[in-house]
Amino acid sequence: MKTLIVTPTKREAGALGSRARAFVCGAGPSAFETLSAELRRARPKLVVLSGFCGGLDPSLEAGSVILGRQAAHGEQPVLSPDRFLIEDVRKHLHTTGLPFVFSKLLTVDQPVATRDAKRDLWNLHGAGGVDMETYHAVRACVAANVRWLAVRVVIDGANLNLPASLRSWSGEHDETRIRARSARNPAEWPAYVRLGLRYPRAKAALKTATVRVVRGAQAARNVETLDLLEVAPR
Repeated sequence: MKTLIVTPTKREAGALGSRARAFVCGAGPSAFETLSAELRRARPKLVVLSGFCGGLDPSLEAGSVILGRQAAHGEQPVLSPDRFLIEDVRKHLHTTGLPFVFSKLLTVDQPVATRDAKRDLWNLHGAGGVDMETYHAVRACVAANVRWLAVRVVIDGANLNLPASLRSWSGEHDETRIRARSARNPAEWPAYVRLGLRYPRAKAALKTATVRVVRGAQAARNVETLDLLEVAPR
């Protein structure tokens, strides 16, 4: 059974290592159409969505791994992975000693930038992490009758405010504009430093977690991977 690894951005694909070949679906709602087209082309039987997220659960810090128990978006129906597969993968992660939480992932339309906003979403939804793509990618999998797993790693915890210039981020195409704006605003620089200090820990955790999730799925369902994952020692 073929597995396709999907990341929202090239940065997240790069975090998996130079030997990994992940499909980049893009950020936000466009991930649905982009991934739908790739599913028709590649015809995988399993998608593993891998990427960074913001933390809503106050106990999670940068580098914390979230294995998606559900995917939620506004008033849309909550989507859940195959219960037998997810249980097998959970058991595999426990046996490897990887610390993780098994929690809902919330998809929103724009970055959740402040501590107060993160607290309010945590109280409302009880989701461990928040991002802009999981639900859209999962919906593409459901429409194509492809099983899915989602693994996200926290980069900005619940107590971290994002720099103001990042709050309008909608994809990698925005980054030149955002860099120019932040360069003109020295008051933002400490927030970027705090975020940058957390990135190496999150990057290492994402690579390790993705490898182990895929291997857990392989062990559970005899999965044959597409172009990926000989990226870390056993």
